[in-house]
Amino acid sequence: MTHIGAGRATFHRLVAAWREQSPSLEPYELARRALDSVHGVDVNPFAVAISRFRLLVAAWRTAGVSTVAQAAGHRWRMTVATGDSLLPVERQQSITGVDGQLDYRPAWEDIGEFDDARLLAPNSYHVVVGNPPYRSVKDAAMRNEYRQRYQSVCSGKYVLSVPFAARFVELARSAHSDAGYIGQITSNAFMKREFGA
Repeated sequence: MTHIGAGRATFHRLVAAWREQSPSLEPYELARRALDSVHGVDVNPFAVAISRFRLLVAAWRTAGVSTVAQAAGHRWRMTVATGDSLLPVERQQSITGVDGQLDYRPAWEDIGEFDDARLLAPNSYHVVVGNPPYRSVKDAAMRNEYRQRYQSVCSGKYVLSVPFAARFVELARSAHSDAGYIGQITSNAFMKREFGA
């Protein structure tokens, strides 16, 4: 699971890792494996569209695709969705107008097509990275929703980096032998203010 803006960099790191581990893999297979391993969620549908496009171009380059006609012969599946990653998948709602224009159904609507992968499933990611907003939640209903879902950490006047930190821990693998890694860019207010404690 990666912050939507970090998707392309993550893709390239995965391609390099697959290349090193399995040097005989064909370029398309390298691209497919790396693309299958990058999952992302963002509430901004435009950020999601840009991320999908950049990942697709990176996959084409890795696979040696130089024309749209060449790309048509391959299945380019991406698990990059529009939604609120602080909420469970069953609470997500598709932004149908934008998704319809992009001819795309969000991953939570076609989750059955993703082998054993479950978008936003707890305890399922080797690496979770993100750069959550450093602001408080202005919408009272959403603030209360987050407070209820993350009641152990969202006390007083909290900023969004607090529930995101809890969510990252929830998403990362927790088994000792196969524990996941978490990286979160956050403000120093997280460490200095009461909600950070």
